Amino acid sequence: MLIALVIILGLLLAVLAYRYSKLNRLISDLNHSIAQKKPFLLEKPFGIRGLGPIDELCRSIRQLIEVDSHFSKLSGDTLPQLEAALENMQESVLIVDTANFVVMANEAARQLLSEGKGLQGKRLEQVLRSAKFLDYVNSVKSGAIMGRQEIEVNRGTELTWFEVSGSPIAGLGDQNDELTIFVLHDISRLKHLEKLRKEFVANVSHELKTPLTVIKGYSETLVEDHHELPVKARQRFLVKILKSVQRLHLLIEDLLTLSRLESGPDKLKRMPHLLPNLVGDLAENFESRLEPGLQSIELEFDPRITYVHVDGVRISQAFENLIDNAFRYAGDFTLVRVGMQLLDDQKRILCFVEDDGLGIPAKDLPHIFERFYRVDKGRSRERGGTGLGLSIVKHIILLHGGEIMAQSEAGQGTRIEFTLPAELPDGVELPSTPPKVNVQRRISPSPARIGPAEDLPATGD
Repeated sequence: MLIALVIILGLLLAVLAYRYSKLNRLISDLNHSIAQKKPFLLEKPFGIRGLGPIDELCRSIRQLIEVDSHFSKLSGDTLPQLEAALENMQESVLIVDTANFVVMANEAARQLLSEGKGLQGKRLEQVLRSAKFLDYVNSVKSGAIMGRQEIEVNRGTELTWFEVSGSPIAGLGDQNDELTIFVLHDISRLKHLEKLRKEFVANVSHELKTPLTVIKGYSETLVEDHHELPVKARQRFLVKILKSVQRLHLLIEDLLTLSRLESGPDKLKRMPHLLPNLVGDLAENFESRLEPGLQSIELEFDPRITYVHVDGVRISQAFENLIDNAFRYAGDFTLVRVGMQLLDDQKRILCFVEDDGLGIPAKDLPHIFERFYRVDKGRSRERGGTGLGLSIVKHIILLHGGEIMAQSEAGQGTRIEFTLPAELPDGVELPSTPPKVNVQRRISPSPARIGPAEDLPATGD
């Protein structure tokens, strides 16, 4: 009996040892599956009385692993999907981690911040060196509700303005590495335009104030002291008022011209014009302003240039402004040359107006096409200039699809040249009679007679 009891007890212990070993392996396999995030499948039910819930536990753990794997896969796919969605955005987008390393940057950000080179893996401090921007980043990461902010960034010699907004991204990254997205909109051009607008308003106000002050002062004197003023004084005051009114009129006309030009190229009335004759007739209008025996205007036109598809009124205005500019600011010049030449590509015409006068200092040369810019402000106002003539010329040439530049040295004269398209659009009809063009002329009145312009014999190219 005792032997049978010992045998039964031994068998029971053997079964328990086997079941314990199997349970131990099961727990080890569960731990391994959890660590690897792989589903765990029982080959068959654990099948021991009192331990049936182990089967249910295994099924629950398997379901949790499957759910976790599903969400991990979604999380892993989200960042590439987000990157693909943001790649074609015009705004610059940066996604950074808790250590301020760039996790993702779209094409706009790469072009704006690194000239198209990769930004991923770089610290934010390397990408944008701006204390204000880094303060904004830290505020967003701390959970503060931050609206859009304008941030100024000094990038070498350039000053760039950004409008920045940022927000944490939920569901990306792990618990120890939350991500934050920042959207940067480049508003540098808007800031530049705003600066130009303020400068323009200030300049216009100043230019209007000077003649208005003169008109107001002399008018008040005439009204208050009309009976006491001598006739000559009243006449002198009225002349001053008239000159100021004329100055105001010129200024307003130039401002209106700039406004019309800036409204777009559709405002140009292009037609075929015999460009050499158009410019030659215009230059003759300056004959009366030449000092007899001292000054002259030379016209030199490439004989290959005939009809050009331009706005005749605007191109005449451009040449007129350039020639008038020489008379106003070139000082004691002796010669003004006006010419045009067909360039080698035969698609463009190079036009120029040059003088042998005072020239322009090097520091002023880059600014002469800016509105209201004057090399000698006092002398310009004395001669009646508005400071808008060259700016108008630049707008006219750009609207015609050309380019303009100036060359000058102090004491060596000034040359302003620009290009115009030489080709005529398809379907443009030209006169059937061959054009007659004077390719070279000199306008130079003599002391004894100031008459029509003198035609010189053609010299060819």
